[in-house]
Amino acid sequence: MRKSSEKLEAKTTTTAVTVKSGDSFNLEDIRVDQDFDKQAGITKRPKKVLVQKPSRQTFYQTFPDKKVWTPVNIIEHEVSREIYLVADKMKTLLSDLCRPALLVPTIDRKATVSIWPLKMPIEGRAPMGWHTSTLEAAEQAQSQWTRMQAGNNAYEISVAPGNLAKPEWPEPFNSEELIRLAFNDRYIDSEDHPVIRRLRGLE
Repeated sequence: MRKSSEKLEAKTTTTAVTVKSGDSFNLEDIRVDQDFDKQAGITKRPKKVLVQKPSRQTFYQTFPDKKVWTPVNIIEHEVSREIYLVADKMKTLLSDLCRPALLVPTIDRKATVSIWPLKMPIEGRAPMGWHTSTLEAAEQAQSQWTRMQAGNNAYEISVAPGNLAKPEWPEPFNSEELIRLAFNDRYIDSEDHPVIRRLRGLE
């Protein structure tokens, strides 16, 4: 009887300790605050980058360092609305078709990264209200969630009134890679490019 009693006491004691341990378990007490992606050398980069102007319904920010805002020449196909990047060596030969632009990295509230081909005034022509207002909006969006909507001969610019979190840009940030992803199949470096031949009625 004494041995049975000892076994029962031991079993009861063990059960009591297990229940107590389970009740006090808290995941936050053992969680390690570490960035394992960074330790493993994993980069956060988009697989696809769109070429587009921010929608009038979208709050966006632009990359704060203007050094990565890249001046280029582009051709906008008026039928497909697709935008093609023109090699610098081609700008004189294609001056009747291309126009200057700034490639501005943008990010929206869903963390979608895009390249905004911000159109600049054509050389020799006075800037229009659309040009100056879009540049103003892009500069304001360097530090604030911004939205722009078409107004009377210029864009109306507004700032998000909420206390919104800062954007999380791809890490490490590489503007050259973003541009390459965006214009991977839309780069004109020859007069024999199919788009140029079609625009000039050669095919």
